[in-house]
Amino acid sequence: MSQSDLELKVLLRELKNPYQRLHFVFLLVSIIPLLSCFYIVFGKTPLLPELVPVLLFSNLILILGYVVGYRAVTSIIHKILAYATRTKRLEEQRSTLAAALAHDLKSPLSIIKANVSNLKAGIPDPPTPKQAETAKLCMDVADRMASILMGLIETYTLGNERSSELTLSSFDIREIVEEQLREFGAVSRAKNIDVKTLLSRLVLPINADRLLITRAVNNLLNNAIKHTPPGGKILVKTTGVDGFAQLEMFNTGQSIPQDKLEKIFESYERLDSSVEGHGLGLAIARSIVEAHHGKVWAESGAGQPNCFTLLLPLRI
Repeated sequence: MSQSDLELKVLLRELKNPYQRLHFVFLLVSIIPLLSCFYIVFGKTPLLPELVPVLLFSNLILILGYVVGYRAVTSIIHKILAYATRTKRLEEQRSTLAAALAHDLKSPLSIIKANVSNLKAGIPDPPTPKQAETAKLCMDVADRMASILMGLIETYTLGNERSSELTLSSFDIREIVEEQLREFGAVSRAKNIDVKTLLSRLVLPINADRLLITRAVNNLLNNAIKHTPPGGKILVKTTGVDGFAQLEMFNTGQSIPQDKLEKIFESYERLDSSVEGHGLGLAIARSIVEAHHGKVWAESGAGQPNCFTLLLPLRI
């Protein structure tokens, strides 16, 4: 028995074998024309002789129709179940690959952290204040990467239920935005992108998982920088709107077609294949935001900057 046949057999068992229920339904439906034929042939009620062959032929056609319909439905069910098993297998393969990549990245990341730690400690030479600040920034990013990698490993080895638990704390979302802007400063300068900010003067406190929200903002800002051409502009704006903390990211990249505004938030969906990435950043950002009862969406129009908006409930 092939792997596909085995998986299909397991799926049928999980679904309590839909074929058995289909057999029962078609058997019940077929009783009607069968009883009609039986009554015509053996019934004592007189019928006009010329109607007998017409009725028999009609019932035979009806039975034939049921047989053809039954075969068509079983074929459709089989194809759907086969597709479901293939999809499940592909998802398992992706999960295995992601887990393996996360595990393999732990080692080089540990080396990076060790060397940055040495630089902070003054090995081989004491750092200047600017170098110490840069080393601290690199260490913070490396620590977050390590945490993300551990989250990925947990997701694919211990199950989504455990990894989906949120570690809630209260913080100002502006802190996350400012932190991410500092981290991406070198990247935006390398592309000569003019990044402007318009942050609310009021505190925007939210009760959320700080690491996950940082990851969501990181993904949105990374997406904006990747899709903004050299010399372009990005505006990051935060405001409080009707009980929500609102984060808007405007960028002067290529306009997004209207039929793609939703699809770009799907896994492995990429608007521009020439841009580096796997099409997961926006999907992950939306998943995180929705887990916090928030919302994220994109807007775009000809001659207008693209806008990605994130809403999260303010702490009451």
